[in-house]
Amino acid sequence: MKDVFEVWPGLRSVFPDGDVLFVSDQQYVVDLMAARGLPSEHLAEISEPPGSVVLVGCDYTSLGPREALHDLFAASRVLWVPLVSFDPHPEAAAYSLGLLLASDLEASTKGNRDWTSVLRRARRPLSVSSDRTSLTFRVVRDDIVVVTRLQPLLDVGEFVSVAEYFEVDIDSSLDVGTGGDDRADTEADDRTGTGTGSASYTADGTFWADGLCVARHPQLDFDAPVLRRAREIAARVAEAGGMLVRVEDCRIVSAVCGDTDWAQDLARCAGESGARLVEFSFGTNHAILDTLDWSVNSQINEGAGGVHIGVGDGVSGAHIDFVLPAARVALAAA
Repeated sequence: MKDVFEVWPGLRSVFPDGDVLFVSDQQYVVDLMAARGLPSEHLAEISEPPGSVVLVGCDYTSLGPREALHDLFAASRVLWVPLVSFDPHPEAAAYSLGLLLASDLEASTKGNRDWTSVLRRARRPLSVSSDRTSLTFRVVRDDIVVVTRLQPLLDVGEFVSVAEYFEVDIDSSLDVGTGGDDRADTEADDRTGTGTGSASYTADGTFWADGLCVARHPQLDFDAPVLRRAREIAARVAEAGGMLVRVEDCRIVSAVCGDTDWAQDLARCAGESGARLVEFSFGTNHAILDTLDWSVNSQINEGAGGVHIGVGDGVSGAHIDFVLPAARVALAAA
């Protein structure tokens, strides 16, 4: 068995002692991790959890109640990888694992600190741009809640989603009364969005999304019609090479891929919040930019630099992220 930091150098800042066990509720993921040289074990075989754990979740039934997971790992440091909310199948799992092993969590958390500082001090709009993107984003409240991970090191008892390491999200859930900051919750930590709209920011303009990611909460069955349809649209976008989206007052008004405007379809897939934006996040995982595959529905894709913009709450409908990895963000001209 290799030293874990030889396989994943970017993990050193999270678990500096190096005594890390990779755990999953599915044997094919255990085998994938072991084949990479990582110390791996099936969740059902864990009786005395080690101090540091990377937990890769694939099926809510075999994972069991989240309270039981938290109790089991109460004395551990846990980095939670929720494949279950996106695509837990073997090929997607192998792809996501490959992206994780290429990720630098220390560098991404430094990016998180930089973005958090910018957002909390921003008094001018931010300009989001690329060859086919011209979008204006403005923070409109002083008391915004920024959901992210600012330091890589995990403390004993922490149970943290890997997504927090790769994005800075201005949380809209507190604004609309649908929950709060549940970052140590394996369900909320799947980062599928919980709000129905934002009073924290405004967004207007046009953007080009290289790809889409589709996620769900446990309450929404993996094969629910809205999820199947959202994944079908995401597959078309991947095949076409992108989607051109128009936003007015934080609402998607057009979403063109090929010769079709998918805006109404996407709004139906998104459930109760429809076409209204529920997430505007800044990606900080620049280490994976050259290895992205938009045909795979992976959570790791969405934090790959640039920004990603989400609709849907993941409960009444799909949570759909539009990912703009090449977008440049700067303060708009005064």
